[in-house]
Amino acid sequence: MSQANPTKVQINIYAENYVLYGDQTKAFRAVFPETKGTMQSVNTKASKLHKLVKVQSRIDELNCKLQEQTEK
Repeated sequence: MSQANPTKVQINIYAENYVLYGDQTKAFRAVFPETKGTMQSVNTKASKLHKLVKVQSRIDELNCKLQEQTEK
């Protein structure tokens, strides 16, 4: 699947890695390890993926779950 139209699985992997590491590029590379290019181009692609509404929603869900677990 393409980076512009990620699958639910790719969104979930990205969101989990982003919540875990707090790094867009590291999360992006977990989903698309075959991506080649300069660090700047990879950072740009990671930023575009991060801005997708579907991705933001999943990150918010995971952050809420994490917050609930830490409150218990």
